[in-house]
Amino acid sequence: MSKQIMVFKRTNNKTADTPEWLHTNDINIVKTETKSGKSQTVFYTDNGEYVYCTGTEPIIYLLNSDNFIQTDRGMMARLNEKTEINHNEKKIYLERDHSVFVTVTVAKYKLIKKYLSELLK
Repeated sequence: MSKQIMVFKRTNNKTADTPEWLHTNDINIVKTETKSGKSQTVFYTDNGEYVYCTGTEPIIYLLNSDNFIQTDRGMMARLNEKTEINHNEKKIYLERDHSVFVTVTVAKYKLIKKYLSELLK
C-alpha cells in the first residue's frame, strides 16, 4: 500500500498555489534544494516535480472538508459532536484527561462556537 505526502506541483520552476497528495510509490528521486537561503525537498516523478509542503495553510486546505479548522497559529482541530471546548480557557481538548489540547484565539473562538452550535442542532 502506497503512502501519501502533501506537496505542491512545480512546473517550469513555478510552484502551484494549492497542495495535493502524492503517492510515495510515484517518487523516483528526492533532492534538497536551497533557494534564498531556504531549503526545500523536491520529489521527481514520471509526472513532474513536486515540492514538499510545510506550514499549516496547505494542511488546512486539504483537511478543510473533514471539519478541520485552524484554532491558533500552528494549531488545528477536527470539530465534531465529540469536541470538548473549555470556553473560559479557550482550549479544545482531545483527551478526556485534558492532557492534549489546542488553544483557540479570540478571533477564531466566535467562528468555532458558531460552527459547533450548528453541528449540534
